[in-house]
Amino acid sequence: MHAFSRSIVSDRAGRRVQVAAWVIVAVSILPNGAAGQCTPLTCDTVVNASIGAASEVDCFTFTTSDAEVVDISVVSLAAGSPFQPAWRLLDGSGTPVDGDCGEFGRSAPNFPCGLLASPGGSYRLEVKAADAGDTGAYAVRFEPVTAEGACEDIPLNCGVPVYGTIDDPLDTDLFSFRVDDGEWVEISVVSGWHGGSVIDAAWQLIDGAGIPVADPAGCFRNWDSTTPVVRSRPAQSVSHRGRRR
Repeated sequence: MHAFSRSIVSDRAGRRVQVAAWVIVAVSILPNGAAGQCTPLTCDTVVNASIGAASEVDCFTFTTSDAEVVDISVVSLAAGSPFQPAWRLLDGSGTPVDGDCGEFGRSAPNFPCGLLASPGGSYRLEVKAADAGDTGAYAVRFEPVTAEGACEDIPLNCGVPVYGTIDDPLDTDLFSFRVDDGEWVEISVVSGWHGGSVIDAAWQLIDGAGIPVADPAGCFRNWDSTTPVVRSRPAQSVSHRGRRR
């Protein structure tokens, strides 16, 4: 007797099954939050995995302390291959979260997902090939960016430089500072001042809730060395992200 389990996707038609009289068939729906079958993720830590079969769906779990914004990164490591990973996020009861994060699809790194409170604070990240039949390696990373839930938060003081290092192509460093409503600040993020590899250090500005600000500084990009931005909320965070080229 062969046993198998897989995710049940609502938008796919059910398969017709013929059963001989002597076969005993048992159907069991496994909860999507079954942590024992998934790889646990640690905040701001990259995990490498691979899709090795056409029908494979990998799963990962993480927990959050409360409703917050998390950045999800799922990127291909298969250089020269058409393989691209698609992912979706489910809550602890196995229900896809609201919005784009709850539907299988590709995304750029650091895709923000606004999460509601989930039973037990647990979430499940499912990954499969974006195109059926493709296989290949990929990397996964998650990071809460809401101020109260961030696993990394380096304080910035006015006019005082802080030095950091991007340790992995998916690494993102998170810094925070406070300003008054409507105040202007200048932000400088440069690479190569103290030797080592020079990278294109890209950064974006988010508020204390983890939401990108409305002006252009809310999008990751390699800005000029000194960029003035307008402040619209009293408590904000700034994160910068670099990639080696």
